Amino acid sequence: MAVGAGVAGVDPHGVAVGLVKSQSALAAQRLQTLILDQANCTDRTLRIATFFLQLQRLSLKENLITTDGLAVAVQKLKLTHLRLRGCSGLCVRVADVLGRCSLLQHVC
Repeated sequence: MAVGAGVAGVDPHGVAVGLVKSQSALAAQRLQTLILDQANCTDRTLRIATFFLQLQRLSLKENLITTDGLAVAVQKLKLTHLRLRGCSGLCVRVADVLGRCSLLQHVC
């Protein structure tokens, strides 16, 4: 779990840990960092993450997402940092998808 203002995370079993700053919907709307490492996330999880319109940093290390799912998410979000290491469902088209992210500063 990540700790800090405006940060949320999940445990490895997919159980929501919750928002550290606040449990209110308003705090969720201001969420800027989401860490979902090794949480068995799928494209459906990514679609849910797009509800956090202020999200800038997204960590998806070692998850089950696909290039198509990532394309939908990055189209809706204004990400500056993205962690995808170990996501085996991504293909070579991921470079094209990430190339359309004008604000993206860091990818690993």
